Amino acid sequence: MAENPVTELDEDDLEVIPETLDDDEAATQVGGKSVIELPLGSDLSAENLAAFRLSRPVRSIALVGAHRSGKTTLVSELYNAFCKGPFQGFKFAGSRTLEGFERRLWEARLQSRRTAADTPRTSINAGLVYLHLSLLRPDRTQIDLAWGDRAGEAFKAIQSAQTIDDIPSEIASSSHITLLLDGARLADIGERQNAIQETYQTLWKLTALGAVDHSQRIGIVTTKVDLLHDPAVRQQADDLHARLRRQCSQLHGSIGELTFYETSVRTKTPRADDEEPRLGLAKLLHHWSETFSRTPERLVQPPLDRPYDRYLLMGESHD
Repeated sequence: MAENPVTELDEDDLEVIPETLDDDEAATQVGGKSVIELPLGSDLSAENLAAFRLSRPVRSIALVGAHRSGKTTLVSELYNAFCKGPFQGFKFAGSRTLEGFERRLWEARLQSRRTAADTPRTSINAGLVYLHLSLLRPDRTQIDLAWGDRAGEAFKAIQSAQTIDDIPSEIASSSHITLLLDGARLADIGERQNAIQETYQTLWKLTALGAVDHSQRIGIVTTKVDLLHDPAVRQQADDLHARLRRQCSQLHGSIGELTFYETSVRTKTPRADDEEPRLGLAKLLHHWSETFSRTPERLVQPPLDRPYDRYLLMGESHD
């Protein structure tokens, strides 16, 4: 029997086009040509993330902070750290939003020819999108993390929210809530008091409306701490931090774990030779990636006032 002849595939017969969600589809035929569908790598919508979760667990993280507090910069610089290799024992294992990260980092790249690194503002018109990283932990287990990215103006409205429907939707559904306290405002004598109070009021409102519960891990992250290099400014910031901790301790019965962090991922002041280039980012990464289980809320049994209800309960106890 003659063997089937081997034919070469002309490059004009093969077309590579991007797709919007699933990169696991086999090659299809479009206009008589073989088409290999590739992911766009742009931001994930909430719908995209929900579909992605059908294939694997993804831990979502809500970033809550005012305009220019450093939400996008924080996550972008975490991705940037993995562009140079393993980071703090973690290894890069993929991303569904590579183009999204690179777009945000462009103004911090040398190729942009900017004199200073910057991050473009997240537009309020963009709504809620997610940035995704898949990582290998030091113990070789894999974890997928997705950070919500939303304009800071949407979070300012939390303090005047009347119902849980007024709260950004990703907060209640995320396993981690990360509130950002802008270090630039702490360094400003006219802004530092307001910055501390707004952070507390935001957390208080989230608890008052039931948007957070005991199953979520909450972190308060002070960004841009390199701007607090002056000893007098640093002392005043520490005093305000202590007041914030005391205020938050009053919410102990309404929230679960609450941890404080400090970061400086893109410094604007000279660093000492032995200073960590991405201060605090390793601790924050461990906070986001540590193994833990979201415990379901404790169900409270309503009072059994009717005799029929008590009868049913007695029947269940005998089953």
